[in-house]
Amino acid sequence: MKASKKNKFKNADLCTHCGYCLPICPSYRILNDETHSPRGRVSIILALARKELTAKEAGDALTTCLVCRSCHSACPVGVRPAKLVLSVRNKSPITPPLLSRLFHIITNSHTLTSYISSAIRWYQNRGLQAWLRRSRVLRLIPPLHRIESLIPEKRNDPIPQFPPKNSLKKAKLKAALLCGCMARLFHPRVAPSTANLMQLLDIEVTQIDGFGCCGSPFRESGNRDLFIKQAKKTLDAFKNLTDVDMVICDTSVCWVTVRSYARALSTEKKYAEIAKIFSEKIQSLEVLLANGLPQALPEKYIRPENSVTFHDHCQIQHGLGSTKEPRELLKTVAGELIELPRGERCCGAGGDYMLRYQELSNNIRQDKLAAIHESRAKTVVGSNSGCLINIEAGLLKDRSSVQVRHLAEVLWQPLSKD
Repeated sequence: MKASKKNKFKNADLCTHCGYCLPICPSYRILNDETHSPRGRVSIILALARKELTAKEAGDALTTCLVCRSCHSACPVGVRPAKLVLSVRNKSPITPPLLSRLFHIITNSHTLTSYISSAIRWYQNRGLQAWLRRSRVLRLIPPLHRIESLIPEKRNDPIPQFPPKNSLKKAKLKAALLCGCMARLFHPRVAPSTANLMQLLDIEVTQIDGFGCCGSPFRESGNRDLFIKQAKKTLDAFKNLTDVDMVICDTSVCWVTVRSYARALSTEKKYAEIAKIFSEKIQSLEVLLANGLPQALPEKYIRPENSVTFHDHCQIQHGLGSTKEPRELLKTVAGELIELPRGERCCGAGGDYMLRYQELSNNIRQDKLAAIHESRAKTVVGSNSGCLINIEAGLLKDRSSVQVRHLAEVLWQPLSKD
């Protein structure tokens, strides 16, 4: 069936079912089932377009897609299965399990995220995390054990201070920092490390507060109402910062998500203009640092002794094609960089996918863990908190000594000791 130009699924008609997408699809590699492959999903979407399936039936059949976009890179004729899946989910959103809903109650609220982040630090500093993990008592409550297993282990590194306001006498630029909710919960060093690195580039940073989550999980699951609600909360928090020159996201998936605000809110009278301004000011953290940090580092900068490897967030790698900048940066300032074998493959995190499909997510993750061990790198660096907590949880389960760090942490830590 040839779809009309108005059909959102017309891209599916390009599929020749050649199979190039099969080996790169994370769910197909584990399940070995055509219905969980990109070309199988295209067939489901074509059946929906022919009205052989309802939106609910098609949506239910597509829930195992991680929307990683690996298939976009593999397809020789330009089929975009992940985007087609999102179009179906907009018609029939994924219903999240109770564990995901409880997690979103926290991340959707700036206040709750702040409280829970403080509670996690208290839980770790009092030794409760170490005791509970040794006792294995949480295994008796599987949902709680799953959530707890994703909390990174306590580190001895101090949390950097945010640079004081107006501490730059002659700031070249002003930036608004959008800190991802997962980073605020689990990686409290990321935002202040980012702000301090920006100061080295003569960029004055103000953190955007009060928005909770940027809406990424709802955009991915097709829940447009909740996505728009969270986008509006983010823009409300940004409104008073319109004099800034740029907006920086410290978490990759947030960067991908907020770039879509202008289009998503284009028909909202109250928000269309501010969404357009916001989207135009989005800048990549990796690009900013790669272009300016090497020249701004002091001569006595001490490179980390451990070899590092970089883990790419799938949507950045396959959706935007941005992989060069973090590697150039790490080669310049962070010592030995080792390329990760099979680095194009997904780690299995997929936002709340690791809560919805725990076993499948863990099985997908195993290949990433194997690649890390094959690389013999001592530290895995990335810029997406969801990926990092998933990888670190897997390494801890394997009793591995490999460290997992956000890019901003790795770059700022040596400088914080001056």
